[in-house]
Amino acid sequence: VEGTVSEHDRIFDMIHAEIRDVKVSVDNRIDDFREDMNRRFDDAKEETNRRFGDMNKRFDEMNKRFDETNKRIDSLDGSIDETNKRIAEMDSRLTSRMDSTLKWIVAIQIPTWMMIITMWVTIILRIG
Repeated sequence: VEGTVSEHDRIFDMIHAEIRDVKVSVDNRIDDFREDMNRRFDDAKEETNRRFGDMNKRFDEMNKRFDETNKRIDSLDGSIDETNKRIAEMDSRLTSRMDSTLKWIVAIQIPTWMMIITMWVTIILRIG
């Protein structure tokens, strides 16, 4: 009986040792997996931060371009306002010139042509 019990104890100890070895092996694999996953997460985090940094740089560049474009638009607005003022001045000058031309036509040309026509009619009537 004693040989059988010690055989059972020995088998039990062997099984227990195997289970312990499997447990240690599984624990080691889990630790390795955790380390690998943490490393991957860290790498992914660094890559994401790098990409965000690149995107921020691009946004900064775009903002600079927008600022430059806004400055150009503002300067164009000023030029357009100045051009509109010049056009308004020219319009008032042309209007005043047209008014003076019309006054000249009314005051001088119409009576002159009426006088010429009247003279010709008078000449034609005296001849005829």
